[in-house]
Amino acid sequence: MCFTFSPNPVQLEDASHELVNRIVLRREDAIYLQPEKVLEALSPGDRLSRNLSSLLRISTAINSIRVLSASRHGSTQEAFAKPLLELIFEVIPAERGAILLVNGGSAGFVAVYALDRVRGPDQPVRISSTIVRQVLQQGVAILNNDLETSGVYDSARSLAEMSIRSVLTVPLFTSGRTEGVIYLDTKNPKVQFDKDHLELLTAVANIAGMGLDYTRHIEQLVKMERERHRSLAQMAAGIAHEINTPLGIVNTAASILTEKLTPDMVAALARDEQSRAVLDDLLEAGQLIQANLARASRLVQNFKNLSISEATEKREKVDICGLVRDIVGLYRPQASIARLNIEIRDQLVDQSREWLGYPGYLAQIILNLLTNIERYAYLEGQGGRVEITIAADAAKEESFHLTVRDFGSGIEPQNLPKIFQAFFTTGREKGGTGLGMAIVHSLVTATLKGEIDIESEPGKGTTVSIFLPRIVPE
Repeated sequence: MCFTFSPNPVQLEDASHELVNRIVLRREDAIYLQPEKVLEALSPGDRLSRNLSSLLRISTAINSIRVLSASRHGSTQEAFAKPLLELIFEVIPAERGAILLVNGGSAGFVAVYALDRVRGPDQPVRISSTIVRQVLQQGVAILNNDLETSGVYDSARSLAEMSIRSVLTVPLFTSGRTEGVIYLDTKNPKVQFDKDHLELLTAVANIAGMGLDYTRHIEQLVKMERERHRSLAQMAAGIAHEINTPLGIVNTAASILTEKLTPDMVAALARDEQSRAVLDDLLEAGQLIQANLARASRLVQNFKNLSISEATEKREKVDICGLVRDIVGLYRPQASIARLNIEIRDQLVDQSREWLGYPGYLAQIILNLLTNIERYAYLEGQGGRVEITIAADAAKEESFHLTVRDFGSGIEPQNLPKIFQAFFTTGREKGGTGLGMAIVHSLVTATLKGEIDIESEPGKGTTVSIFLPRIVPE
């Protein structure tokens, strides 16, 4: 995160000039304020400085939270709200708080995350629906430090029952609409919220609204990408079904040829050595046709099965090693073109290979990783070695450990933490969209309930480690 200012010259006292030099980064076209340097320079005893310091910390954290939550399909709201509320509690003396969002198209709302600091994190939190509805309906903040005697909310029985003394609630806007609130309250008569708290929380809500809007946008893009894959999978399954028909006809014709051309028939038809050689060649050709048709049929069937699995999101019980071989088998024609030598190392010698999960999603994960290796690991046309290892998880008996490793160019250290971020790519000129690894992360963690890690060193290759439960929850 950075703030940009015009680089117009300003006359400064020596002390101020020294401060500016500490907190800004000068470039030819602009001057960038560096948040971490500002935090070091701010006076810890000044309230305005403390509020600015808090806002900078929260803003920087929200940027990190939105990146994290954007890659977690299905848990975006909670992944965003929980750390945000915990940060707010660090700078505003509330006892209880909640981040609530409007519940779809209905008039209700839902607490994405709520916390009572007095009772503890696992206790239910009851909040004032009267306050929340007023903020949602009017789109304005509420700050009241005298709920018991002010008479404003006498009709709200819930406020009296909860003995709330002070409340601070601000609207949360996304795309210009009021879509939620940040709610804080306290029962402690010695604690009061003030104008600084209101301004700070309003600023936080504005930044959080933009961050949440971003995560929703990313979530929608990931969903659209997965829908596109599902549509392609359905089409592929249909094509595979259609290909099976001509393959079957050709196989029948080849079978007739090899069945008729028995050794006895060849001996009877051969008038001389030349005719015998021709008949032997025909018999060998028929056998080659049959063998390769059988291989083609297996590939088409595997392609069809995986396509159907991906299109229907069907949970199946499969041999995980056999599944990985089938997936790699589908990629081998492309691997041959890219000169990739893919080696599968099965380390489940005496252990169960049974996996109850979603084969279509695992296929998408492995194919995405292989595509990335083809695109980024090796120079175009040169190719190289790829190792895929299936083993038991040494730390968890109920999990598999799958690694995909290349020995290519590796990833620069500054890029490694960004690999799973949506839209991050170093190969846009090669056709990269920056969504491939974000989708891989989403599928592994959110859909297959596993874990994923990546290690890389420039010039020595990259290893992606995936840990999958043997039984994936529905």
